[in-house]
This record gives sequence, structure tokens and C-alpha cells, in this order.
Amino acid sequence: YNMHHLFLTDFGLYLACIDLSTVQRSCEEADFAGGDITDVSAAAAHTWEALEWWLASISIFAPNSPVAIVGTHDDCLDPAVRGMVHKLVNDRIVGLCTRAPHVNEHLHVNEAAQLCFFPMDNSCCDGGASAEILRNVIDGMASALLA
Repeated sequence: YNMHHLFLTDFGLYLACIDLSTVQRSCEEADFAGGDITDVSAAAAHTWEALEWWLASISIFAPNSPVAIVGTHDDCLDPAVRGMVHKLVNDRIVGLCTRAPHVNEHLHVNEAAQLCFFPMDNSCCDGGASAEILRNVIDGMASALLA
């Protein structure tokens, strides 16, 4: 990622992605080990670090640009733990925004689901509903940039 910041500009909009299936695996590992839900595997820790790194980079090099966080692979989550994974991810994002308010300034949230991110069904099992919600948000972000 040494040169990626050169392509970050206030003339863009950004989607930062996190793989929700990685978060679920860390929840399962913590539960199996009898640990706290906040205990994360190395893969999940890398996922969080990468998300935080990109959000920090965007806020530094494109501080006026709109950002949305997309939770990919929502369709891969066990329906029994989907709500728990969404809550964990949402809580981590809220924590990040509390520690780094500049990230929060241009973050677009999922008002319909009351989440700080947009869960995305990659297989379209939801009939494209999650893609439509995200598409509408992106359209709104782009329209605001062009106004």
C-alpha cells in the first residue's frame, strides 16, 4: 500500500470493505475457546487493521470525501449469528469513530438497518436488496459531490 495514498483525493467517494465471514470465524473461535467475543484471530485482526488503515488514510488524504463501509459476504454468515456479527462490527466502527472523530465526519451510515455499515449479500439471495440499498447511497454520495 505504499503508493495508494497518491490516488486518494477529495474528488472521489470511497467504499471501505470488511469481510463479515472473517469476523464470524473469529466469533466462533472465541466461543469455542470460551473467550471473550472481542478476542479475534490473526485473520480477523488483520481485517480490522486493514479497515482502520484505509479509513485513516482516506481521512488524511481525502478529508472531505464521503465514505461508506461495506460488510461483504453477509450471505456467508450463519443466520443464527448474523445479528451478533452485525452488532460486533457496528460496535467496532462506533468505537473507531469515537476515537477518531475525523473518520465519522463524512461516514455514510445505513439508516434503514441502523448500522454504521452496509451488509452486502454477495450471492444475491436477498434478491439484490442489499445491492440496491448500497447503490442508492452511492448515488446520493456522488450527487452531493457534484452539487
